[in-house]
Amino acid sequence: MTKISILGTCVCRDFFGLRENDGGYDIPRFMQNISPLAALSETPLPCEIDEDLFNEVLADQPKFYKKVFRLDLTRHAFEYLSEEDCDYLLVDIGCIRFDTYRYVRNGINCYQPVYLPEKLDLFRENGWFPEDAELVDIDDIDEDEFEQLIKSYADRLKSICSVDRIILVELRPAFFGVPHNLSRVV
Repeated sequence: MTKISILGTCVCRDFFGLRENDGGYDIPRFMQNISPLAALSETPLPCEIDEDLFNEVLADQPKFYKKVFRLDLTRHAFEYLSEEDCDYLLVDIGCIRFDTYRYVRNGINCYQPVYLPEKLDLFRENGWFPEDAELVDIDDIDEDEFEQLIKSYADRLKSICSVDRIILVELRPAFFGVPHNLSRVV
């Protein structure tokens, strides 16, 4: 069975999950909401995670989101992906659409995506997130810095999987919706 790990959005996972038995593929690892801007930044955490506080703040979240949030905050997503061999690595960077906090560590800009803003606010209130972090739009990031972050991200991906086995997926927004009285897109 072909093994395909996924680093991207739920859209990529759904390509497989909507088919019986994942369409005949094995999905050993799936990570979502890992921003290429943040993945190689220093963690925003000033200390080790307090398990009680972490579980309290994320009590209403499914186990999967707790795992992803932890891997993202601790910057261990690449290690997690590396733990299981795969034939292909499917990658999209759709999570780059999230607003992003920018903070400075050792004179270097670091980033944290804001996909659970109320949770990050609770972490900030408890001293787990930099007070000087500012919310920035992707357009506010210097173009040269942006290109360097994406290059570093690509280099890290290539350290996990050979370039000929990395599949890049381009996502484009859809400007339509499902009417409330229908169960399908029209």
